Amino acid sequence: MNGNSFLYSIPDWFHESLPRLKFLDLSSNFLQGIIPDVLGNMTSMVTLDLLDNQLEGLIPTSLENVTSLITLDLSYNQLVGSSATFLGNATSLVTLDLSHNQLEGPIPTSLGNFISLVILDLTHNQLKGSILTSLGKVTSLIILDLSLNQLSGNLTDHFEKFKNVIKMDFSRNKIGGQLPRSLGKLSSLRALILSSNHFSGNPFESLRSLSKLSYLNIGDNCF
Repeated sequence: MNGNSFLYSIPDWFHESLPRLKFLDLSSNFLQGIIPDVLGNMTSMVTLDLLDNQLEGLIPTSLENVTSLITLDLSYNQLVGSSATFLGNATSLVTLDLSHNQLEGPIPTSLGNFISLVILDLTHNQLKGSILTSLGKVTSLIILDLSLNQLSGNLTDHFEKFKNVIKMDFSRNKIGGQLPRSLGKLSSLRALILSSNHFSGNPFESLRSLSKLSYLNIGDNCF
């Protein structure tokens, strides 16, 4: 049902009329209002895609009951609150995209439990705090995008665990300090974007070992 001109709000009868529904795609419409709590009753759902609507309010905590979810895309809406409010038992997620909303607070520590996560996109929100070491447990990550937030602090030296990551974007934040040497151990990395931060020191001490790197942007820092 994507790419139509649906208006109004998401109907709350899905869980009653279609209790075994596995794929729900309402992306690229004009849906308004909140994401209804009753979606958390659709415990067979594998994909929930609400990309590019006008949804607002909090992400319902009931979504943590949908433990079968593999893909969750709520990007390009007007969602507020903390990204940690619903992350709990949905540890089977492979793709999580909450980008281009108005989410606040720190990166949730519960992300460390998402050991199957391949794509994590939290870009263009209002997230604060440091990039937690708990992300180092998510060794399956291929794409990690935390750009355009208000993240701060220094990068911890645990990047060697991201052996599969091919793109990493931390640009347009407030992250500082020297680049950790473990960045040079990302043998699969092809795109690294660290521009518009407060990094310092000699970046090439860490980056010279990235033999597969094809795109690097470290501009607008204090190197």
